[in-house]
Amino acid sequence: MPHPEYSKSINVTGDKNGTRPIFSDEVFRNLKHATRFAIDIGGSLAKVVYISKVKRREQHYSGSDDETGGSSAEFSLGYRLHFIKAETKYIEQCLEFLKTELVTCNSATVMSEKVVKATGGGAHKYRDLITSQLGCKLEAEGEMDCIVKGCDFLLKNIRNEVFEFRKNNTSKPFSFHNYENVEYPYLVVNIGSGVSILKVESDTKYKRIGGTAMGGGTFWGIGSMLTNAKGFDDLLKLATTGHSSNVDLLVKDIYGANVDEKLNLPADLTASCFGKTVRGSRDEVLDKSKYNDADMAKSLLHMISNDIGQIACLYARVHGVRKIYFGGFFIRNNKTTMHTISFAVDFFSEGAVSALFLRHEGYLGAMGAFLKGVEEENFDQYSWDENYMFSTSFSVDDESKKIANVINMFELDSSNSLLEPLPLLEDPENYVADTHDLALDDELREFWLNIFYKEAERTQMLALEFDPNSKDKAELYKSLYLSSLDKIREQPLVRGSCSVRIFLNLNQKALRDAGYHDIFLDKKQRENDQAKRKLRQRLDHLNSLEEGQKILALITGVLTGNFFDWGSKLVSEYIREGFGFDDASELIQPRPWLVDDFDRLQSHLLENITHYNCALIFVDNSGFDLILGILPLALHLICKNVRVILASNTYPALNDVTYEELKVEIGLLAVHHPEVSRALNTEMLILAQTGSYSPCLDLSMIDYRLAELVNKYHTDILFLTGMGRAIHTNLNASFSCDTVKLAVIKNQSLAKQMGGNHKLCVVCKFQKC
Repeated sequence: MPHPEYSKSINVTGDKNGTRPIFSDEVFRNLKHATRFAIDIGGSLAKVVYISKVKRREQHYSGSDDETGGSSAEFSLGYRLHFIKAETKYIEQCLEFLKTELVTCNSATVMSEKVVKATGGGAHKYRDLITSQLGCKLEAEGEMDCIVKGCDFLLKNIRNEVFEFRKNNTSKPFSFHNYENVEYPYLVVNIGSGVSILKVESDTKYKRIGGTAMGGGTFWGIGSMLTNAKGFDDLLKLATTGHSSNVDLLVKDIYGANVDEKLNLPADLTASCFGKTVRGSRDEVLDKSKYNDADMAKSLLHMISNDIGQIACLYARVHGVRKIYFGGFFIRNNKTTMHTISFAVDFFSEGAVSALFLRHEGYLGAMGAFLKGVEEENFDQYSWDENYMFSTSFSVDDESKKIANVINMFELDSSNSLLEPLPLLEDPENYVADTHDLALDDELREFWLNIFYKEAERTQMLALEFDPNSKDKAELYKSLYLSSLDKIREQPLVRGSCSVRIFLNLNQKALRDAGYHDIFLDKKQRENDQAKRKLRQRLDHLNSLEEGQKILALITGVLTGNFFDWGSKLVSEYIREGFGFDDASELIQPRPWLVDDFDRLQSHLLENITHYNCALIFVDNSGFDLILGILPLALHLICKNVRVILASNTYPALNDVTYEELKVEIGLLAVHHPEVSRALNTEMLILAQTGSYSPCLDLSMIDYRLAELVNKYHTDILFLTGMGRAIHTNLNASFSCDTVKLAVIKNQSLAKQMGGNHKLCVVCKFQKC
């Protein structure tokens, strides 16, 4: 049974009376290794950001042919950003917990040298409390400075951070931007008690160009007078159940249902907010019984949201801005608020300006304050990946749920290098890695959830097979993974997108957080040994074929190698002692394949292969796939004077080959195979890492050094292999070069969904740019 704290927001109230908050190491994780803190204290919510050092177990691969053999393990150092949000009324209890934990780990002298960056009104109000409790220095930073700096960071570093909301698009009301192209200038509209509108011209330059006094405080204040709501969230909840048309005067109320087309106005457009509640000269008193609280709250929310949207839109038009990012406590991912703002911006700009929202908009100020404290530390050297295992910070499915009285949190993990979009993407800003958005398809999402719930059991068994003495770690893995799947089942949009890639990534995260590095290592080494013994024979056979036959044998060889996917339950049922490459070739679908562009590919390569400068091949599995499938293809291209970049994962994922393994195994093969040695020595064969830990491939986030190689050698043909890289992701992606997508589908239900009926259907897709 998964631990509930991993999949739900954490209750603040801890005793029967609901007066004692719980702040624990489940909330402030890895606090003893924290090095820097920042805090944003507003009138209703307080946000904390801190960074901690984390140890990551790394396996160094030496290959079984090496004199030392096998592998060794050590720990590398990484960083994790922690984001925590709670109600400001709990600030004293929060500081008390931090004091207890930090003083335990640090001396008073060490604490006195620490500096906490702070912003928001509470930075001044609680200055003495913070410094006395924590024994540290506090430096206040300008709120607008921090909001801009924090916004810029989130836009550039978190995938699926930005989204558009279209309530009328029932099939896809939330449209997430996988990769946000930060386009200066843009506007940040911060909606707190009032509204500030900022024009951001670069990551260091901005100007407050306007605002309005009608904001969240107005909604709360007038709403308190009009209704019996007891607080902001109660008022917001009330508004979601109301019907503003009961109190608002609509265009059709004035002109009738058949509005003159010359007016060019929708009949349901609001002509006058609260227009139906006016008291005439003959009315002694207003009969309030005709208007319920919910309707008035909804009208008020519409009125304020619409005016904010219109005012922001007008500023955008005046300043020539195309994108407006809305943030602040007023929004709270409320569908009514977002719809009204989006409608206003779209209506008054005639579609020329986009209203955009952020999943983590509540953390802009705290993140900006944190960045103020690391300006001299080359913080830009890192890319960041959201640790979905411990995120509770985005909820949109049930907007009537009360947001208060919970601790909200999420985390970002540093990568070992900077990640950037693959230069070969045709349209990086609109690139979507995932083939299917499971958030929009309840049936398909449930299909894959059921598969991965079962997969957790199998992975736990494989982990114990790898390390029989790791029962506690295996149980922790299973608990972490199942609870993350539970969270997706409850709230499919909690991570901004929902896909097979997300499910697979969560599995890898759960393994790593449980303390496993590479549970397939032994299997990969054994398969590498088998494949290396067969390479000479395979190369000799290929070289005996005429050109057309050789291309067919090379492509079918890549597909045969792709069969050996240890993450597939179907494959594991086939593999037994002595099962090899030739056995697998007999199992996969014969031609014609499910997707069969081979004839076009063969004809094209026969005529044009020598015209290519460089091929980029994303490698999938270790063993037979790499050595008998991909490497012969690479050597054939090199023989035609086409340079080849082999790119593999940086970190382990299932039995995918890692960069460490790739270097070692290709190096060992070079000792016995002159063509491999020659290719390496002449730099016609280049080995690279993707920066990824995923069985899938998000090409908006690859290692910057691979991107540099792609540009340097004018790469003009791309090979994507395997289900993760060519089916679950990138099947529909477009590129600026010729592309070959090759995969064996090892899930019969998925094959049937694609129109196939073979147990191991084949996809060979060739796309000319």
